[in-house]
Amino acid sequence: MISNEAKFKSTELLRRLLMLLTAAAIAVLAYFNAALKLVHVYLLSGVIVLSLAVLIYHAVKGFAFFSFEEVGDVLIFKYYSTGNFSFKRMKISISHADFAGYKIERSFYKLRKTLVLYEWLNNRKAAYPPLSISFLPVGQQNKLFAVLQKLMAK
Repeated sequence: MISNEAKFKSTELLRRLLMLLTAAAIAVLAYFNAALKLVHVYLLSGVIVLSLAVLIYHAVKGFAFFSFEEVGDVLIFKYYSTGNFSFKRMKISISHADFAGYKIERSFYKLRKTLVLYEWLNNRKAAYPPLSISFLPVGQQNKLFAVLQKLMAK
């Protein structure tokens, strides 16, 4: 099984911590605005900007859980995104006989890497929606591509 579960959990924890830190900094700024010294205002503003920058980076990169396994002659892809603004969940099952190929796409200045799967459906090549694999470790990506490449050679 190929999965980014460990990286997903640690990154999700970081995102939640940054959101909490940002909310606390905004609350402190709003409540103690008149009593704070200028240095404290700059420090809290810096924390807010840094936290928002990291959250936006994860949103652009396509933060998602991804797993892949081959059970018999069926490929099973599980995917769900937990982005700041959307939630998408998919489970894709493709038999070896119906697998028609794959394509890797890059977007957002090559920050986001997506996998598009193709399947033969009624004698036509059908594409599934792109799955973000940006947070899948490189070694796991290479294993996934090796399995998919082996199937394309058949």
